[in-house]
Amino acid sequence: MAKFSYVQEVEFVDVDSMGVMWHGNYVRKMELARCKFLDSLNYGYKRLQSLEYFFPVVEMNIKYLFPARYEDVIEIFVQVLEAKVYVGLEYQMHVGDRHIATGYTRHILVNAKNNKALRKIPQDFLKALLEFKE
Repeated sequence: MAKFSYVQEVEFVDVDSMGVMWHGNYVRKMELARCKFLDSLNYGYKRLQSLEYFFPVVEMNIKYLFPARYEDVIEIFVQVLEAKVYVGLEYQMHVGDRHIATGYTRHILVNAKNNKALRKIPQDFLKALLEFKE
């Protein structure tokens, strides 16, 4: 089982008046990691759209453990938890050795032509996802 890793620095625009990363920016960091993860599989959002699929988030959860601060370097590990009808992704966020947050997103593939959910993930996409399944 492999884990995808993405590194992102906490920028000044990410922090609130207390000097910690605003809670909503964890979602943005997770989304950036997800985009890079999908790109690494050769199934980024542009490719999915060219195949006439949408890949919306249908569920999300974040558990905050410790705050990230300005100029911290966050390493985000992405792992596939489920890949059947839905695709479930887990995000483990670390600053150095400190685990600062855990997140989860659940997605479904939608046919862009008729806006209906697919009941099965296309085989090539599924194969790529399963390389990162827990």
